[in-house]
Amino acid sequence: YQRRVHGKQWYQRRVHGKQWYQRRVHGKQWYQRRVHGKQWYQRRVHGAVSAGDAVVIGGGIRGQGASNGGLQLSKALDILRNTDNTGALFVQNLTLPEARYDQTGVAIGDLILFTGGKNENGDGTATVVGFSLADGTWRYSTFPKQTSETYKRYAQAATAPYGHPFAVWAGGFMQSSSTIGYIPSNDLFVYNAAATRGTGWYMSKLSVARTGLAATSAGSYAVFAGGVTARAEQTRLIEYVDVEKVQSNLTVNVLNARLTEARSDMAATSVTTGDGKNYLVFAGGLFGSGNAKTASAVVDLIDVSDINNPISKAVKLNTARAYATAGTVDDLVFIGPGTDSDGELVNEVSIYNATADTWSSVTLDFLAGNAAVGVMYPNKFVVAGGANGSLDTSVAVEILECVDDGLPANCYYGDYICEQASPDWMDSYCIYWRSGDPECYGLPGVKCSCITP
Repeated sequence: YQRRVHGKQWYQRRVHGKQWYQRRVHGKQWYQRRVHGKQWYQRRVHGAVSAGDAVVIGGGIRGQGASNGGLQLSKALDILRNTDNTGALFVQNLTLPEARYDQTGVAIGDLILFTGGKNENGDGTATVVGFSLADGTWRYSTFPKQTSETYKRYAQAATAPYGHPFAVWAGGFMQSSSTIGYIPSNDLFVYNAAATRGTGWYMSKLSVARTGLAATSAGSYAVFAGGVTARAEQTRLIEYVDVEKVQSNLTVNVLNARLTEARSDMAATSVTTGDGKNYLVFAGGLFGSGNAKTASAVVDLIDVSDINNPISKAVKLNTARAYATAGTVDDLVFIGPGTDSDGELVNEVSIYNATADTWSSVTLDFLAGNAAVGVMYPNKFVVAGGANGSLDTSVAVEILECVDDGLPANCYYGDYICEQASPDWMDSYCIYWRSGDPECYGLPGVKCSCITP
């Protein structure tokens, strides 16, 4: 499975979901189930990290409406798990060392790392905060110094190639102790969580300093795409590093493929199709220049099965959006809610079946601007918190769950076809077993009959 698209004492509570219903979302015979629950504190612009069967949510902005007396920031760290069959949501609540919002989160196995983010004054940080889901311990670090200075940072992009002990950060804003204001950065940092000697940190440089990058990984490659340069120009550039070479030759490479249109603030994930193709996915975002930026509907799908010979194609979202995030469940890509060109919330999740090359969508029950989005192994996509158009923050959690029903996607088998007798709006499948008398099996509530091809 692909998944993309933070002590020791805690409180635990169980929040049961409301009634759920099912929809067919793709040909691999998975059901989609909606489950409602709550996180511990209402907030928006909070960081989310996917780690196995958990989604960890840290920090964020609390309160109702636009704040006139300074931002109300949260130190909450919620660990959400949804692993049973009843749709119950478990919330473990911890406390971060400091309140911040708009943090960058990434996971190396069960080690959750939060970096950057801003305090109530909009100031960044050089601190890296780690929390182990395995033993409940904390660890702290800072990004390596450049010369004699430590740079405060926020809005970096980060990814951690699955199956490797490395996390990679790139770009974002930085400020040194000798400068005024924040500027785009071209710094790239790699952290080795398995290091037994030294600090575990490695450094390199992007070819162009930029913010608003999208980050994802495929195999051992950490990939960074798009963004806004120091000249306020958006780019189509895609760069990557191979973490398997980090100790011998940490080199930033330019991918021999570009985004269809120059843009920033995209959703990003990766997915492997049923026939073994590995796709990078960059969806939506902002394109244009100056104050004339527009939300994009473009989704770039780049096959990097051979990293030296990538193959690109582009499709479009049903609704353009920026500031969305994405995740992957099996061969399904989930593109979360975002914002359109007018600043209005796009309150839907778009679902792409990479194997079947088909799209579907789900409208969320709760408005979820600046929501946290993550994936729970093996089969759940989570949208947590966020705010409505009046910036009223939310504790709502919606979980879209895929459940394998065990049936193949193809209705054709033997000498007969199983005909679906279900209404047009219900996508369901029937199957005919050749042995014995002709028999058609339907999903619950679906009538099927055998017909000749």
